[in-house]
Amino acid sequence: MEVIAKVPLVTGDNLEVFAGLLQENHFLKLIEHKDYICKVLEEVATYNKENDSILGMVALIESAKNDLSKVIKIWQDEQSAIKKVEFFSERKLAYFCIKSMEALAYLNTNNIYFGDMKPENLLLFKDYRIKLGDLGVSLKIPDDFTPDSEIYLKGLTPKYSLEELGEKYNKDQPVTVKDLYCNDNYSLMRTFQ
Repeated sequence: MEVIAKVPLVTGDNLEVFAGLLQENHFLKLIEHKDYICKVLEEVATYNKENDSILGMVALIESAKNDLSKVIKIWQDEQSAIKKVEFFSERKLAYFCIKSMEALAYLNTNNIYFGDMKPENLLLFKDYRIKLGDLGVSLKIPDDFTPDSEIYLKGLTPKYSLEELGEKYNKDQPVTVKDLYCNDNYSLMRTFQ
């Protein structure tokens, strides 16, 4: 099993970084799914009781050797493809797309906006499982929200996001839940273009 250690870089008393990592790990645990979501294997924090503060933190998270962006680069370079025995096929790409749609549907069905669909965040495992990585900007949509309820974005990747969402994000304006899910679907489509 591949593992990645996430260690936030903190300067001074900036606990927002720890909060971001804790929230992402919470999402990973909350929506745990063996086929779609990377598993948090361990979290370790050092705590200073004297001044009631976190000194450091590391999270060990299941990871993959490749993501879709790396595999696409391998497919585009004949020498790399031969060396790594990884060749393009339409069927394989369609499989990756379908599995990504299933993973995104799993999140959305559980009232979670992924918010960062892009090739770098589709982790490809040796057994061809695809899991979503980097839930740092994901949002848990409250159960009582309707499609027209408004919520603020935590971040986005402009290249893979709807232009209107990017404009609202830049102006610190809320977006509707419906817009969020539309953006997840749009970013999935952009990922496989």
